[in-house]
Amino acid sequence: MATPRKSARVPAVKEAAAASAPLEPTAVEAVAASASVTAPALESAAVLEAAAAQLGDIREMLRQASAASLEQSRAAYARVKDAAEELSASIESAYKASGEGAEALRVHAVDALKANSDASFEYARAAAAARSLPDLVNLQADFARKQSEIFGVQAREFAHLVEKVANDAMQPLKSVLGKGFGAAA
Repeated sequence: MATPRKSARVPAVKEAAAASAPLEPTAVEAVAASASVTAPALESAAVLEAAAAQLGDIREMLRQASAASLEQSRAAYARVKDAAEELSASIESAYKASGEGAEALRVHAVDALKANSDASFEYARAAAAARSLPDLVNLQADFARKQSEIFGVQAREFAHLVEKVANDAMQPLKSVLGKGFGAAA
């Protein structure tokens, strides 16, 4: 009884195999064409043919997935490369601004030092020319008051300049980092 059942499946297997192979004669057809082939051999050939067709489909899906993954990787690399170049340019700009700011701070410090030393020499000349001790005490008090005022002004100017230099140096980085944190949020 088992034999008729297998032979009944052979036409269905032949039809399935014929539907999966478009133009060329399939292995099932080649095996079926030979007269000495049994039904189990035809069935095995049909199963192998169907498995080969599925394997071809799987290969095509893997190829498409690999191609899509490659394109996504290229796009991600391009975005990272652009962001790195922008960050690098910003760092260079910040470094340049820092250098210019440091130069401005140095010039301001030298100018303040020159003004303070000039004031000290003027005081020394005036102290040497003082005729009495009360004149010298008054001269010293005036010098101390003026220097205190000058130091306050110089400290405010220096603090303002340091703040400006820091802001100028950080401005290029703020714009780039702001974009990065904005995109991440």
